Amino acid sequence: MLHTRRTVLASLAGLALVCATELHAEPVGVSVYTHADIDPQYLTRSFLRAVFSLRVRTWPDGQPIRVFVLDDSDPLHVRFCQEQLSTYPYVLRKSWNRTSYTGTGLLPVRVDSVEEMQRRVERTEGAIGYMPIAPRELSARSSS
Repeated sequence: MLHTRRTVLASLAGLALVCATELHAEPVGVSVYTHADIDPQYLTRSFLRAVFSLRVRTWPDGQPIRVFVLDDSDPLHVRFCQEQLSTYPYVLRKSWNRTSYTGTGLLPVRVDSVEEMQRRVERTEGAIGYMPIAPRELSARSSS
């Protein structure tokens, strides 16, 4: 009986540690991520909304913009829309569908993972996407 109780307590302690680690590793925010040649001064909320709704197709320096996004239902995409664009995924989708239907622009490239987003944005000139901000990165940014 004592052995069983110790085993259960040890299992619960291990589970609590795993859960705490998972919660700590969970991203707490989302940040715009661009190709290295993009000037950060362009990244105002209104400009980002225009870019992600496909109303603006070129950077102010004339370079074409290539937008990368995750699936509409991905929690990071939802968070990005709400935190960075102050809108919802269905609003962007409506804009994208209109662009597709009228043939007036290139649709965003949908990627399957954050890793693919990072890789594609880094390799594509004029690219923009978004990345999660981990708790450590957030505190490092706010303290600098």
